[in-house]
Amino acid sequence: MVASFDRPEQEARSLPGLVAEGLGIGRVTTTSFKQTTTSETKDLIDSIVKEAIDRFCESGANAASSYLSSRANVGVNSLCRLSKLRAR
Repeated sequence: MVASFDRPEQEARSLPGLVAEGLGIGRVTTTSFKQTTTSETKDLIDSIVKEAIDRFCESGANAASSYLSSRANVGVNSLCRLSKLRAR
């Protein structure tokens, strides 16, 4: 759930937002993502996010990070900020 929303006070972006940006769709907020993203694009982003979460649960942070980096060009630094929220 933490990964679903931007956390500007922690300088952490939502996981769907990071994936969208990594795919070249641009920086999106949770609200604008839901309003302006085509169904096909949203499905792609959702499937990448789901797979990353599955890999995280099954194999840990390194597996999820490697997948996101290779599949959606998501930088490790962005994921580090997000993972710090999970620890709280």
